[in-house]
Amino acid sequence: MIVNKRDLYIMPGDFCVARSPAVLHTTLGSCVAVTLWHPALLQGGMCHYLLSRGEGVEAQDVPGRYGDKVLPIMFQTLARVSDLSGFNVGLYGGSAILFAVKGMNIGDDNLALATQWIEQHGLTVSHQSIGGAGCRTLDFDLRTGRVSVKEFHELT
Repeated sequence: MIVNKRDLYIMPGDFCVARSPAVLHTTLGSCVAVTLWHPALLQGGMCHYLLSRGEGVEAQDVPGRYGDKVLPIMFQTLARVSDLSGFNVGLYGGSAILFAVKGMNIGDDNLALATQWIEQHGLTVSHQSIGGAGCRTLDFDLRTGRVSVKEFHELT
């Protein structure tokens, strides 16, 4: 959703590729956000996926909901403007909030997929805020590449 010409809110299951002066915002729990930012082009992207894999789901049906669908789209889109090695990479989320059957941690599964994609493309994470048991909000400023993270820990 676009709130004004500068602020873009990335909802769960969504992604965005934009240029400066945009600021991308999202809120995460067990979901994962991957950010890519190019310092010379002042361009980047953010995805917010809910689950790592969408077995039997076509990418065009829900492109941002599953990591294995959205990461290829986002990486290919940004690779059109510059070699991916020129981008700074951020990794966020993956909290232990939701558990699937037999105690599988969805956050851990989401993080494992993102890490695999990042390593597969020969990239390294320059900033991260991952794991834990709470949620976090992100503000990703495409003018500077800075990602401000506010963490909210589990209430006891």
